[in-house]
Formats: sequence, C-alpha cells, structure tokens
Amino acid sequence: MTSDANIRILHLPPLLDENGKKVPRTPEELQKLKGNSNLPGYQAEFSDLKPNQIVTVQLVKLRGAKGDDAKKLYVSRVIINGEPESHPNLKQPDKKGEKKN
Repeated sequence: MTSDANIRILHLPPLLDENGKKVPRTPEELQKLKGNSNLPGYQAEFSDLKPNQIVTVQLVKLRGAKGDDAKKLYVSRVIINGEPESHPNLKQPDKKGEKKN
C-alpha cells in the first residue's frame, strides 16, 4: 500500500435507533462522513476491511522509484463495494447440513 492510501465505503451500513429501526441520516451527517474529497463513497478505515468483502482496488506505480520498486504495483485506494450476501451476482456456498428448498 502507498503511505497515503484511501479506504472508502460505497454504501453506509444502516443507522439504527435503540429499538433497532432504521433512522435516516441528515444531509449534514452524510457530508461529514463523505469528507472533504471528491472520491466516491464515504471515509472508512483499514479496520472496516473484512474477509470476503467485494472491493475495488486502484493499483499504481510509484513515481521516481528505481530498481525493483519501479516494477511493483502498490494499492493507492480500496473501495468497499459491499458484503458477499448483498451482491446479486455472487452466490454463497451451501453450508453443510443446511436444507435445500
């Protein structure tokens, strides 16, 4: 990864109240979560990355790099597109012992 790599999330998880009902976010909250950049999605952290998530990764070569570093690709941006179960084109593997309809 590059030292200034960005982690973004395209779709925010729902905001729930104390009763577990979805609460809409205000435009001010959404702007704060988006951050001061023109990048897609909302700010996220490395800790938001989890196994099996669908992500888009932007690869770059380092400018001015020499030798082997000039040939390597580095991650400059990771965009979390969603969880596997929420993606319509991906099927989850069948769990053992689960009945099929």
